[in-house]
Amino acid sequence: MKKILKIIITILTILLSILLMVELFQLDLLPMKYLIFMIIGVIIVLSLGIILSTRKKHIIRIIGVLLLILLLGCTIFGLYHVHNINDFLENSFKVVKTEKIKYYVIARAENKYKKKDISGEIGYYEESINVSEAINLLKKTYSVEELNFNELNSLMDQLDHQELKFVLIEKTNFNIIMELDENRKEEDYQIITELSISKKLKQNSSNREDSFNIYVGGTDYVGLMDFNTIITVNTKTHTVLLTSIPRDYYVDVVGYDYKNKLSFITEGIDVSKESIANLFGINIDYYIKIDSDSVVKLIDEIGGIEYCSDYAYNGAYNIYSNGYRKTVSYSIRKGCQHLDGYEAIAASRTRNAFNGRDRVRQQNMQKIIVAILKKLATKETLANYEEILNALSNSYETDIPKKIITNSVKDIMNNGNRWTIEIQSVDGEDGHDTVHRFGSLTDWVMYPNEDTVHAATEKINRNLEAKNS
Repeated sequence: MKKILKIIITILTILLSILLMVELFQLDLLPMKYLIFMIIGVIIVLSLGIILSTRKKHIIRIIGVLLLILLLGCTIFGLYHVHNINDFLENSFKVVKTEKIKYYVIARAENKYKKKDISGEIGYYEESINVSEAINLLKKTYSVEELNFNELNSLMDQLDHQELKFVLIEKTNFNIIMELDENRKEEDYQIITELSISKKLKQNSSNREDSFNIYVGGTDYVGLMDFNTIITVNTKTHTVLLTSIPRDYYVDVVGYDYKNKLSFITEGIDVSKESIANLFGINIDYYIKIDSDSVVKLIDEIGGIEYCSDYAYNGAYNIYSNGYRKTVSYSIRKGCQHLDGYEAIAASRTRNAFNGRDRVRQQNMQKIIVAILKKLATKETLANYEEILNALSNSYETDIPKKIITNSVKDIMNNGNRWTIEIQSVDGEDGHDTVHRFGSLTDWVMYPNEDTVHAATEKINRNLEAKNS
């Protein structure tokens, strides 16, 4: 009986060890030198276990069996984690075909309507993204008659004057109106229900792997595109160039006959990406859309970051969690300090404390991003990969292929200390202008300085085309 059990353990260990090596090769995440080291280690332990388990001496046989059992446990553990990593990569880095758009059905707060009360005429802004799909989805549950408006202010005025009971409004449009119109307060309105629809994205045809541009769009807690940057990666020269663009940059919205500030573009991540590509006259190969919650999770999971500030400043920062607003106080001192997730977000978003406003904010954001990238590139962080993957799960959208991610991880493990990060920003002239087709509503905008845009474009192209000397 003991002999049969020993044979079973030996066969299982051999089969699972082979399976683990195959899975690791297919995962294509570890550099070859690490794979070779693991294979040699498995062969040595396996051979030693088999040889010792066949010796005549009882104690030596026990040691051999224990080695086989230890290796069997390690292979099972390894297969479990490889499976988790592969699942994450397959689900997170695949062809993204749709983007989720959220709509609210709102009413005046004093009416205290319930979901069951939704009926009759419901107003909507006709230029809202995929609004017809939202209306059709609403009609599946409620008996409503749509009434379209070609101007958001007029729509909200009808609601305020009780000429409309209900309004269907895209989440970001609602947040923008609350931010721009000082006569309207969020607490005056009641969100009765939420709808989620899908918008088809323009499919990416890029297949660049050695050097490429990534657009990173970061949304704040109310859904506005608060952070816009281009990350230019050249794996041949091991360089990363961050090009920051002010959130108030006033640009042509590609596919639409109007201008808007970047943070207020609500037509989708692909439209934001194309509008920025058009501004710089470059190709943007991939995108990442990430929200503030995701950044907080990531920073906390990697153990915080080291942030060096040129200024001392403090204040309070509003965050939203599970639909509730929470105020977090923060204090940043001049010099270097350790920040957790919420502190880093607060530090990066502050702009009114500085004379340069958004210009200084962009510089602070760049420092935060550089600090995150440097922390991610350490082997200590890579060793904590599973917790990081869990923290990031379902917290971002991207069309970056899996192969680029696996190649990048391998390169960092091989050449982490050779990678360099550069930063640059574009500038402009402050002003006021009409935003987001709101008609009479205007807001702070920044008119692009073409000289800084041209200089930034030249540097992006130089970094893309550079070859390792």
